[in-house]
Amino acid sequence: MRPAGPLAHQPFRWLLAARTTSLLGNAIAPVALAFAVLDLTGRAGDVGIVVASRSLTNVLLLLFGGVLADRLPRQLVLTGSSLAAAGTQGLVAALVLSGQATVPLLAVLSAVNGAVAAVAFPASSALTPQTVPASVLQAANALLRLSMNSAAIVGASVGGVLIAVAGPGYGLAVDAAAYALAALLFRGVRVAAGRSGVAARTGVLADLRGGWTEFTSRRWTWVVVAQFTVVNAAFVGTAAVLGPVVADDTVGRAAYGLVLGAQTVGLLVGGLVALRWRPDRPLRIGVALTVLSAARRRRWRCHRPWQYCWSRRCSRASRSSSSAWRGTSPCSSTCPPNGWPASTPTTQSAPSSRSPSAR
Repeated sequence: MRPAGPLAHQPFRWLLAARTTSLLGNAIAPVALAFAVLDLTGRAGDVGIVVASRSLTNVLLLLFGGVLADRLPRQLVLTGSSLAAAGTQGLVAALVLSGQATVPLLAVLSAVNGAVAAVAFPASSALTPQTVPASVLQAANALLRLSMNSAAIVGASVGGVLIAVAGPGYGLAVDAAAYALAALLFRGVRVAAGRSGVAARTGVLADLRGGWTEFTSRRWTWVVVAQFTVVNAAFVGTAAVLGPVVADDTVGRAAYGLVLGAQTVGLLVGGLVALRWRPDRPLRIGVALTVLSAARRRRWRCHRPWQYCWSRRCSRASRSSSSAWRGTSPCSSTCPPNGWPASTPTTQSAPSSRSPSAR
């Protein structure tokens, strides 16, 4: 008899619906916010300030978010963070629609939104292994990646048209509504209580020090993180800052949303590959595939839309596969809630990584 897949488990279905919903709205937000800033000042530097404000607080508070996820029920953390994100994005939308927005105000609210995301991400990542058995964890991660990426592409495509027709403020309002709906869906995720009580008996600073020690003690972990720091910086710089500026001068806002939507084919192919293929060294292959992300830099020199779209599909296919594989490492099922290894796994080991892979 064929084993039940991840969709047979109700907690996973609620988690899938919640994360997909939040990504659907959140795909609109970066494009809408960038064009809102351009409408205010017309300067790419101001767009960079607003984008950097969110990224900076997100990075600085991510480790604290992991500590918080260990001390509180993760479903509660995700519900609360979704409501907070709905509030911040709703306020941004109101400021933009009322004509009261300024770059400093948008930068501050973006920083708050980045802090909220830093709290939510560790809880969301750690919750997935609690919703399905270990035997279907790779399928669950791949299904999450497929659904979330598809939602992101649909959101970007529809968002580009919405922004062009109605304005950036309405795109931000849709994002706020999506977060509010995701908060309701996260309430349906019912899983067994984790080890938050154990974490609560230690100090916050001790947990932060312990987390940092575990992170820095594994060379393969911080090397991968450093790699994706560069990859993500290049991606955000082009897609969230340079892209809207170029689009305003060339193809237009609606067309830029459709260009973002061209990722669909690559994302679906990458997700399907990750769903079916179980490589012996998933981390090595996932990291190697990111070399295709170099196609992003090349596409800005393309003069034909099909060249631009094709390079983006290839780049996104590689990232979709690698993301799913990084999420299927033994850490997901053998590590304690804080993500630190309880023991050294002997299966699915990656090169130079006898301990579990960090998400």
